[in-house]
Amino acid sequence: SALFSLWYVSTFGNETHPGTMERGTGTTGGAQDSRFVGGSQLVAQRLAEELDGRVHLSAPVRRVSQDSTGVTVVSDAGDWRADRVIVAVPPLVASRIVWDPLLPAQQDQLFQRLPFGTLMKCVAVYDKPFWREDGLSGMGLLRGGSPIREMFDNTPPDGGPGVLMGFLGGREWRKWAHRPAAERRGAV
Repeated sequence: SALFSLWYVSTFGNETHPGTMERGTGTTGGAQDSRFVGGSQLVAQRLAEELDGRVHLSAPVRRVSQDSTGVTVVSDAGDWRADRVIVAVPPLVASRIVWDPLLPAQQDQLFQRLPFGTLMKCVAVYDKPFWREDGLSGMGLLRGGSPIREMFDNTPPDGGPGVLMGFLGGREWRKWAHRPAAERRGAV
């Protein structure tokens, strides 16, 4: 809705700067300005290192039971007891966990009805960011002719290689996600 769109743009602001589309999509001083050197997965990897072997992969949680003394988590890698648990998975996956006591009915129904998103990140890698030589930002909003609707300069801080990153989502994702990679690559 238009109201949602206005609210969404307002979230790009803070205490000192109003929300604008430029702040939300900008590559300088905006939401696309900063990135993790080495990728955002480094946050999880470094936390896992600090936990020294206590992170278990490929071991889905099957049950979360809570009582007056704490929480028991049952997974394919074993059972754990804790004071509290943070469940950080997509809602649809959380709906597949057995909850004891049961989740409130409205929350359980909501979890079951929130599908995974339909968004794919695509990157084009070039020897160098050639668009910068012409004073261009590498940002584009595209209409028709390409499954990509927006793209951004995602070149590493050291200036090479040149990387343009775009999103393929919604109807275009449904159209392209299951096509052969070579065909997708050509369209992008």
